[in-house]
Amino acid sequence: MRKIFVYNNNKELFLKRFFLTNIVFFAIKVLINMFYIRDILSADISIFYRIHSAIAIVSHTMIEIALILVSLYLIFKLFRKMPPLYVFIFVFILDIFISIIDVIILSIYGFHINSFIISEFLQPNFFETSGVSFFSFAFFILSITVFGSILYISLVQLMRRVKKPFSSPAKIIWKRFVLIILSVVIVEKIILSINLIYSPAYTSQLRKNIPVFYLSYIIRVHEILTEDFKMSIPDEKENYEHILDSSLDSGYPIEKDILIKNKYNVILLILESTRADYFNKENFPLVMKIIEDKGFTLVNNYSGSNSTHMGIFGILYSLNPHYSEEVKTKKTKSFPIDVFRKNGYDTLFYVSGDSSWHHMDYYLKQNFQKNKDYAAYSSKGFERDRKMVDDLLQEISSTKTNFLYGLFFDSTHYPYTFSNDYQINKPFLLKPLSTSDYMFLSKSRVELVNSYKNSLRYADSLIEKLLIELNRLGKDRNTIIVITSDHGEEFGDQENYFHANSLNNIQTKVPLSFIMPKKNSNLPNPEVVSSNMDIFPTLFDLMGVDFVDNFQGKSIFKRSHSSFVTVAYQNRRRPNKFAVIGNDLKCIIALDNSRVIESVHNAKDDTEVENRICSDHLKYFFNELMQFKKKTNN
Repeated sequence: MRKIFVYNNNKELFLKRFFLTNIVFFAIKVLINMFYIRDILSADISIFYRIHSAIAIVSHTMIEIALILVSLYLIFKLFRKMPPLYVFIFVFILDIFISIIDVIILSIYGFHINSFIISEFLQPNFFETSGVSFFSFAFFILSITVFGSILYISLVQLMRRVKKPFSSPAKIIWKRFVLIILSVVIVEKIILSINLIYSPAYTSQLRKNIPVFYLSYIIRVHEILTEDFKMSIPDEKENYEHILDSSLDSGYPIEKDILIKNKYNVILLILESTRADYFNKENFPLVMKIIEDKGFTLVNNYSGSNSTHMGIFGILYSLNPHYSEEVKTKKTKSFPIDVFRKNGYDTLFYVSGDSSWHHMDYYLKQNFQKNKDYAAYSSKGFERDRKMVDDLLQEISSTKTNFLYGLFFDSTHYPYTFSNDYQINKPFLLKPLSTSDYMFLSKSRVELVNSYKNSLRYADSLIEKLLIELNRLGKDRNTIIVITSDHGEEFGDQENYFHANSLNNIQTKVPLSFIMPKKNSNLPNPEVVSSNMDIFPTLFDLMGVDFVDNFQGKSIFKRSHSSFVTVAYQNRRRPNKFAVIGNDLKCIIALDNSRVIESVHNAKDDTEVENRICSDHLKYFFNELMQFKKKTNN
């Protein structure tokens, strides 16, 4: 111990400097960590909860510092020649830097730094798709580095000015220090245990906000001791645990030769980040008129996920995104698209942005004869969209066969781009938000929404252009057009921004419209709950294909009032949280928690519903996951 912590041959002096450095570190960390609970402090809750949340942050900071100290002790055990004080100052400045980044991430996405955030950052087109310019990001990093360097030098110089050792023995000082830490932590945990019983909603929010989930073990103990959290079938997780094993093969697809009787052409138009309630006459005046004349729209339709690549997967495969990793790894073909190809259809899929985002191109290259992205064409999404539509029209005019063509528009993704002719809603974003602006997204909400609406209007004009040209070529009389989205987009409606951070209706409800060759008198119930996994089963129904064994979606013409759909939450490689939605209730299922049923909500307005059982939702969900497992087929 003496060899490790002696500095300038004066243990007492070094320990005093070391102790003061800890105090400075603690003060700065507490101030930064207070941002984690700013939503709780601003909420309409009692003073008791406000006080506890503040104590919880102090407790969390103390635990964090203690873990750092233990880690440093072990490091110094291995590398004895390192100057301990300097190393510690460097480590705690690095920790402050990470904390600042985490605060920003939480304010944007609603969750902390995790593997998803890291994978997003490592994507080759991170700066283009995120709306964060490389210059602003570099400036942010430089500012933090300069701040850290100044702080580091200042602390080193300050500690050097401390020249007197402890007046009391060091042992007494450190014993008191440890006693204070333990007292604060124990008191906070006692209060937390009380809150778990009387205010589970508050503790759930606290657990979400504080980055280190040290609350988990207490919550699990509490769940064992009370049945209040058990809202579903006993042992439901154990009964189905085997199907969650990614090592198990599935029986998908079932190889069968399928004949398409009515050979309609199909054009699939996917609008990035387009939420259902914005798909209306205000934002899509041209397209909505055509839909009214020759098509229909479903008003309770959901994406397969709240993120792009899994939303696209749900459309192309008509499968729960639970299967996405297995399909990608094995390069399994989509059954519905394979049916089109075997029936002589020309197939292609164009992506306005970068198709390699989260390896989405795996699904495209495996299934479509031609696929292309336009990421290198322009930095502006609306220019890429325009080029993409023009290229598709050339393909349509030249092809002599039936076709299945897909387009993925990117102008409706943040930063929401549009041409000068569509500066309709004002004020709008003149340029993408800077890194610092993300801390105050609510102040930019009006500009964000107006830019978003303008980008929708621009997309509306491109779709109209496509439809007019299709009509001119005479191919509208034999073509079904499907319009939908990969997921929704939130602007602080439920305290989140953008997408991939919630399973609420805003982020998961998407438009689904069909434009038919002629007005169809046999229309589905527009109010029925449906999913994007229903698109290809519906197309097969319209085209005289009577086969559904390879679908987890179903034709919307066969949907009933009692139907269920699922939405996956993007987290890590394989989804581990799902929303199972019926006509009245939405059940949130979390496969990585100690309880399976996380919460139950009103399907219409997302309000949480207490003491409601959703066992039917649960059975549907697990049966859906089991459908193609070989174990089940056998």
